[in-house]
Amino acid sequence: MLSDSFATVVVDVDGAVTSQIELIAATHAQVVHLPHTDRHRYWSEPAEFNELLADVSAAVHADRIPAIFYGSGDYHHLALLGLNIVRRPAILIVFDNHTDWWSLPRKQYYMGSWVAQAVDDDLTNHVLMFGVDGDLGMTPSMPFPMGEFSHRLDLVASGKIETYSRTVEETSILGRFEASNPAMSFVPGIATTTVKWKPFCNESGLLQLIEDRLAALPAGPVYISVDKDVLTAVENFSAYGSKSGQMTVAELTAAIELICERRELLGIDVCGDGSKTRKFASLAKEAMSAIGTADYTDEDYASSGNADLNAKVNLAILNAAKNGIQRRPAQPIEK
Repeated sequence: MLSDSFATVVVDVDGAVTSQIELIAATHAQVVHLPHTDRHRYWSEPAEFNELLADVSAAVHADRIPAIFYGSGDYHHLALLGLNIVRRPAILIVFDNHTDWWSLPRKQYYMGSWVAQAVDDDLTNHVLMFGVDGDLGMTPSMPFPMGEFSHRLDLVASGKIETYSRTVEETSILGRFEASNPAMSFVPGIATTTVKWKPFCNESGLLQLIEDRLAALPAGPVYISVDKDVLTAVENFSAYGSKSGQMTVAELTAAIELICERRELLGIDVCGDGSKTRKFASLAKEAMSAIGTADYTDEDYASSGNADLNAKVNLAILNAAKNGIQRRPAQPIEK
């Protein structure tokens, strides 16, 4: 049973996961209920984050691996809940269609910069990101090239964050930038720098890439964070179908299974379920919502079929982790 392996907690910020009856029943999930407002959407205020951290920590059993679900990818900064709960240096492995190591806006607990915060707060000793295609180049939602003003390129230069695209081969960044990173190479120009990414769809594939990177990094545990916008819109119902990635569920689950077979899993969290905020108390968040207009109708968000689709993906993720854990060779007891 999944409940024998994981202490599953649903942080009910938006109703997207509590509607997944199959997931709740199969995992015996503990539900931390919150008002379905904008309190934690896009970013959390530090005091409110710490209050939520205390509630989620109380719901996690110490003898099982925390598995935390929290709805839309607008809440991906809540991955910091699980990282703060396990509080052991680990490789952070992220599956996401977006970088999440922005430097703007300059906020703690922000959905677009939580990966950088995890590094800054010593919650991870290395980051591997897979499937990122969404904000590497100029798009309507990112109408300017990335650069040191917008992204934490210092963490890329230090090698602490490796970001692997699935399909993107080349983009430009503002400024003359020189660095060495296994995930990309840099060709400085006068005012811009060409970034040559290493898309795994063109190389030996995602699984071989994971094998190679885990073999190259020091021994130690991992923590996995999944934003299901990395998946195709056909296989997962997220809030922004037009911003979904191109990874398949089969690719994602095979990767998670491999990771959990190769390394000790400390915890896992999952977001990327479609939801819509009904009530905004913050003008700044209401403005952000207008910029990131969702692609679906109210009926789509209320659809039991979409909830069932997401429940199947969420269960597949947990089962993949469980299968990998069960195949992991027994480790010798240290004397």
